[in-house]
Amino acid sequence: TMGVAIPHLIVDLGITAVAAQWLTTAFMLTMAVVIPISGFLLQRFTTRQVFLAAMTLFSTGTAVAFIAPGFEILLVARVIQASGTAIMMPLLMTTLMTIVPPHARGRMMGRVSIVIALAPAIGPSLSGLILDSLGWH
Repeated sequence: TMGVAIPHLIVDLGITAVAAQWLTTAFMLTMAVVIPISGFLLQRFTTRQVFLAAMTLFSTGTAVAFIAPGFEILLVARVIQASGTAIMMPLLMTTLMTIVPPHARGRMMGRVSIVIALAPAIGPSLSGLILDSLGWH
């Protein structure tokens, strides 16, 4: 999704391509740090608490990105979004392994994997549509 948005952000924010790439790099670096921590969170807190924290972080990051006046705030918003995403990914698998009976886990994990695999195919098209009609905010 960001691959399609970066050229728009370069023009709208008046930044370089290298700076714009940090919006993706910071997201991935944050995920690399937070994903291992999510295991600790899942042991310390209830699934509901972790879910609410992840959704709150992602929603807050999205809201901050929506009102971001410039690059710096947008970068902070992407880090907040990544924190929520990084918690949600392991939580999804943990919840799946806890709730789904053993005989149905393979089928359910296949369904989840299909949805995850479709995101890179659908994301750029959806991103382009949103950017063309609504702008980067």
